[in-house]
Amino acid sequence: MSDADRGDAEAMQPRAEELSGEERELLDHYTELFEVLLEAGEIELGDEDSVLDGADRIIALWRTMPENERPEGEHVVQAVGVVFGECLMRVFPSLSWKRITDSYGSSIGLVSDEPEMFIAPIDAIVKRFDNEPDGFVAELFPHFCVTLEERGLKSSIPNE
Repeated sequence: MSDADRGDAEAMQPRAEELSGEERELLDHYTELFEVLLEAGEIELGDEDSVLDGADRIIALWRTMPENERPEGEHVVQAVGVVFGECLMRVFPSLSWKRITDSYGSSIGLVSDEPEMFIAPIDAIVKRFDNEPDGFVAELFPHFCVTLEERGLKSSIPNE
């Protein structure tokens, strides 16, 4: 591998940095917004319902609202993505929010040091939001968990 190729490969490697205070506030804001969206939609989560079911119901409700009365889709996506990430952190305690920078730019995501892993839960929601009108979050979550376990991340949930 030439020095130029090695430099390109290194430039492509993501790196993680601690979040700034402003970025932490943004995560808190989107977590609070999720709660506001549940409340505004009169979505109550029963014993059998998970926060992820609530996310799907928020998405479905948002789609039925008149455009001039609903919050911006970007805010809904960010709120659902942050809650999705928080749920992943409960299952995989080694994950933490960080600023991830790679050749495409910077974004907030989840990082594990052992094994080294970069996860973009907000981006995962963004990618699917337009194509899944009835919601997809509760169905996506177990697939994410299986993939992370297959890649060596340790779950806090005992295997049955």
